[in-house]
Amino acid sequence: MQGAQGAPTPALYTIRGPQAVPTVVGVGSTSTATCLPGDVATGGGFDTFGLHDTLNVIENAPTPNSPGPQGPAPKGWQTQASLNVLGGGFQAYAVCQDLP
Repeated sequence: MQGAQGAPTPALYTIRGPQAVPTVVGVGSTSTATCLPGDVATGGGFDTFGLHDTLNVIENAPTPNSPGPQGPAPKGWQTQASLNVLGGGFQAYAVCQDLP
């Protein structure tokens, strides 16, 4: 005998923010990936490209970044970082849940 039908798997998708290319040594640049209206971010991060040195990550977190469970649900992901040697950059991405 087969059990009852479970809840459907949530529909997830990934959305990317703009590429951030720092233009001043030691000064942070930001890339923000925002879910579609009405959806929530379940995770995120960043990818790098063309780096000549280590990326100095200042922030890599959901946005809005609310302390505790009473805050609003995250709607995207934001990464802020700087470089010690110019060249290359990074791009934030958010893993979003499609809410009905």
